[in-house]
Amino acid sequence: LLTNVFTSGAFSSGANLPDLMFQAMRLIPNLSLGRPAFYMSRDIATWVARQSAAVGNANAVTMDTLSGDVKMTERFHGIPMRRCASLSADEAALT
Repeated sequence: LLTNVFTSGAFSSGANLPDLMFQAMRLIPNLSLGRPAFYMSRDIATWVARQSAAVGNANAVTMDTLSGDVKMTERFHGIPMRRCASLSADEAALT
């Protein structure tokens, strides 16, 4: 269960998705050696944006257009957030 209720330095239940994504970015030694991207379902992308806004960091998730096209790209600190319909929040955890 995810929430965007942020009190006393933590979300009231569930994962802090923006923090976990930021930690994942720091695990990669050099982001410029490849084409990094976060893949997630539409629901998770929505929660990332809601949680970022809840902690007052609405600029963590941005949108841009490519050469005037209508196609929007969401980014988390500059890394594209790709929505993938085949991913769901109830996937089994990897161990």
